[in-house]
Amino acid sequence: MMVNEMAFSQYDLLSKFMIAPASLHHHAYNGGLAMHTCEVLNIASTMGTMLSPDEYGLVMTACFLHDIGKVLKYAGGNRSLSKRGSLLGHEVTMLEIITPIADRIWSFGDPKWLMLLHLLTAKPAPKWTVIRQPRINLVSLVRFADSWSAKGQQYAQNNFGNQNLINVSFQSPMHEN
Repeated sequence: MMVNEMAFSQYDLLSKFMIAPASLHHHAYNGGLAMHTCEVLNIASTMGTMLSPDEYGLVMTACFLHDIGKVLKYAGGNRSLSKRGSLLGHEVTMLEIITPIADRIWSFGDPKWLMLLHLLTAKPAPKWTVIRQPRINLVSLVRFADSWSAKGQQYAQNNFGNQNLINVSFQSPMHEN
C-alpha cells in the first residue's frame, strides 16, 4: 500500500475528497478538489517525462497529496471553512494526515521522506517566516502544476462562464479553429 492509498483510508477521506471544493476561488464547487488534483497530476505527468523514476514518483505523490488537508478544511463539502480550516489551514492538516503514514513506510530522516516534505512545504516566502525556500527544481514543477490548474480554471470560468472548461485555457492560440 502506498502513501496515497493509506492517506485515503484514514478519516473516511475518499468520500470527503470527492465532494470538497479546491478553494474559495478556483475549482470552488463540490468535486472541485478532485478535479483540481487530477489536473495537477496531468500537468506534472506531462512535464515530468525526463525525470528519474524516483523523482517522478516523488513529484506525483506530492501533486496528489498537496491539497489533501482541504478535505478537512471545508465543512462537509461546503464552501465554508470548518473550525480546523480556520484555525490550521490545509497545509498543517496535510502534514497531520501524512506523517503517521510516512512513519510506517520510512524511517526518521529517510531522504525520500525529507524530499517529499520539501516538495509539499517549500515555497518562496520572506526569510523571517518558518517556511523553507525551495532547494530543488522539483518544487517548482509541483508549484507550477498547481498554479497552472488554478489559474487555468479561473480563466475558463471568467471567459467562458463554465468552471469545467479547464482545457480551453491550455490550448495554444496557434491551434484555434
